[in-house]
Amino acid sequence: MTEGSVQDVITEAAGRVDGGDRAVFERFAKRLLEGVESHPTGGAGALAALAVEAFEWISVRRPGEILVRVHNRSDRPGHTILEVLQEDHPFILDTLELLLTRFGAQERLVIHPIVQIERDEAGQLLDVRAEANGSASESYVYIEFVPPTDDPSRINEMTGAAHQVMSWVADVTEDHRRMIRSVRELNANLEFAGPALEGGLTRAERVQRFLDWIIDGRFVFVGMRRYRVHAEGDDLEVQIVPGTGLGMWRDDASSRLQHALRGAEVPLEILEDLEDPRIILISKSHMESRIHRAGRLDRVFV
Repeated sequence: MTEGSVQDVITEAAGRVDGGDRAVFERFAKRLLEGVESHPTGGAGALAALAVEAFEWISVRRPGEILVRVHNRSDRPGHTILEVLQEDHPFILDTLELLLTRFGAQERLVIHPIVQIERDEAGQLLDVRAEANGSASESYVYIEFVPPTDDPSRINEMTGAAHQVMSWVADVTEDHRRMIRSVRELNANLEFAGPALEGGLTRAERVQRFLDWIIDGRFVFVGMRRYRVHAEGDDLEVQIVPGTGLGMWRDDASSRLQHALRGAEVPLEILEDLEDPRIILISKSHMESRIHRAGRLDRVFV
């Protein structure tokens, strides 16, 4: 749309908003509709209604909260709508596109403004800023997709899945520096232990160079955990180190090694890794990526 037609849509929509909120709404709608050419089925009227609904929906968001809804609108036939609101992070949009692919859906309209929002302590919207000026950046995503669905169980499943992957996106991006720091600490430990290793410092240095390489922007770290291994006679006892999970593995309860396993209780693939004489093992995980891009995750075991 041209600048004039966008303003026409905003002016028409502002008439549906309470007078005291109109100036804030207009700033939000301008950011929302920036770059939007048209609505695929409803034209300018659908965009005006969309702006008003979005403004009402984003009006309250508590700190750290992730809002997700999947719903249908009679004035936008043939499409189902997915909306997300949370703090801005990398990987939000491509992760939602991955989610839609998993559900066999295809986006028909995507609107993704990053908005500078001022809220009170309870999360109530106070203002929308053109510049950051200390206001938090929030990412609002509006997607219309096909085929549409009105099946409540499928809508609930998609809502839950979207909330989960957006939580992972937040955890992964917030923990990025901690994961890099953990790899650097591991490198320092390798240097300290080098003289005691078979092959000595030369062997340890090869592993250190590889770890330096992967933290130099070659990999996107999605999760990390530390494990404690204890030998009891001929058996090994294995357990995660509580509270060391980062990224997608923040929650200790998501690990089958949350509680110590011993001997035959330890999964065979873990025993094989522990018995391998190599310092570092690199393989493809059985887990498919749920954030950023499709494909099986790489697994690095040190």
